[in-house]
Parts: sequence; C-alpha cells; structure tokens
Amino acid sequence: MHVHATRETRGPRRACSVTSIGVLATSHNRCSTTIDAIASVLEAAKRAQVGITFYLVDAGSTDGTVDQVKAAFPQVVLEELGDNVFWGAGMSRAGVLAQRGDHDYHLWLNDDVVLNQDGVERILATSRENPRAVVVGQLVDDLQTPTYGGFRRGTGLRRMRFENVGVALDVQTCDSLNGNVVLVPKVVISAIGGVDSAFPHAFGDIDYGLRARGAGFAVVQPAGVVGRCSRNPEWRPNGGPWSRLRQVSSVKRLPFRAWWTFCRRHGGILAPVFFAKPYLRAMVGPRRSVSR
Repeated sequence: MHVHATRETRGPRRACSVTSIGVLATSHNRCSTTIDAIASVLEAAKRAQVGITFYLVDAGSTDGTVDQVKAAFPQVVLEELGDNVFWGAGMSRAGVLAQRGDHDYHLWLNDDVVLNQDGVERILATSRENPRAVVVGQLVDDLQTPTYGGFRRGTGLRRMRFENVGVALDVQTCDSLNGNVVLVPKVVISAIGGVDSAFPHAFGDIDYGLRARGAGFAVVQPAGVVGRCSRNPEWRPNGGPWSRLRQVSSVKRLPFRAWWTFCRRHGGILAPVFFAKPYLRAMVGPRRSVSR
C-alpha cells in the first residue's frame, strides 16, 4: 500500500504543498484490529492526498502484533515497550516520537478504530475551517449507535460528568473529547504539547481537551461520522469493600495520583469532593458501573 510520505521520503516539507500528518497509536495484543486500523487510516490518507507517518507504540504484545505490523507496513515507526504501558503513557511516548517529524498535525487513533474512506478528508476539512481547534471525530458501532467522540460537560456538582455529543448534521462545539480519533494542529501542540504522562491510561484525553480550551483553543466535532469503533463493555467492581476500592483505583480505572491530578486541575474548589466520591461509592455501594 502506497504512503505519500515517510520520514525518509518526505524531504524538505516546507517546500512542498502536501499536508503532513503524524498518526499516533498504541497497541497490545489486538493484532487483527491493529492491522485493520492502520490499513484504514493509510487508505483514508491516500484518498485525502496527505502525507503521513505512522507512529505505533506497542505495549508488550505476545500475539504477533509487532511482527505482523512490520511485515504488512514496514514504513510504520514502531517502538516496543513493556506490558505495563497503557493508553495514556503510550500516546504520550508516541507524541514524543512524532515531534521529530515536524508534522502539520498529529492524528490520535485508537487501534480498534476503522476509519471511513472519507474520515481523514472530513476531519481535515473541519480543521481548515477551524484552524485553532482540536478536531474530534464521532464514531459509531456496527448498529450505527454513537460510541466515542466529543463531550459535553456537566455543570455544578455534575461538572466531572462527560457525555457524548452524538451525531449531528453540523459541526459541533464540544467541551472536551474522547481520544479515539483526534486531529491536533501544530499550533495546539506547540502550546500545550501532547497527552500528559501523568495519566497512565484514562482521562488523559479529557484532560487534553479541557487544557486546550483553557489555553484559548476550541474543540469541535465534524458533522456526521468518521469511522467505526465498538464501545468497551460496561465494567463493575465486585467483592468486598476493600476489593472494590482496589479495583476502582487500579491503573486502568481511577489510580489515586492521576485522578487527583485531574480533579485538582478541573474540579475547582470541590476538587476534594470529586476526588473522594468514586472511591467512597465503590466501598459503600451501590455497585454502580464505573465509566471508562
């Protein structure tokens, strides 16, 4: 499959009119879905006539992901890390790798996303109309039910609640974003960097959207849908109170340090209340589902 540009072939980019995008992704033991995700973005970039370099951080896959990606897409810039690396840390590292490429944009891509053929065109067009905005794409599952995309934020005591804005016929302004498909222009990267490594897995994407808005940028979602991605299954802690607390505070849920960082940055004077709430709820019940 042809890629319009790689690190070796792109040459003096400023002398060329081709838009350059660094695609950032992480993977762990989802070989077939990772292959499909890479193939979809390469095809969508080809249709959009943009140059891309794909940066993949693999977190200790044992299912052949690394070897198969290398065989199918030798142009991918791939770094192997341990299986203790999760989405946030992996995307932070991928962003560091992509900074070496001096790209016009970074495109975050979850490795279980399949972009529509016009997905890159759609988000790029929205970005060009909103040059000081982070663009988040809306995804649906196989039943066309909205899954991931831009977020609306609650107010008051619900200000730490974030709900998907859904599909619309027009561009939507969002309060923050889910990180499955996100286009970040260079002006935003220069101002606030990439995903904060303070968030090893969850909430680094929501934090990024809120920080972008705090720095004077917008978060927008294009009209329609840019691709497919199924929603993760609902998760509930189980067992006794201390067992439930350990589960809720695990690295893939709400680890204490990361959750406090998020609450301190975005919770205002009620930050301690927001911080304590999910842990107390886990211990005393009812055993409600925990987001993300």
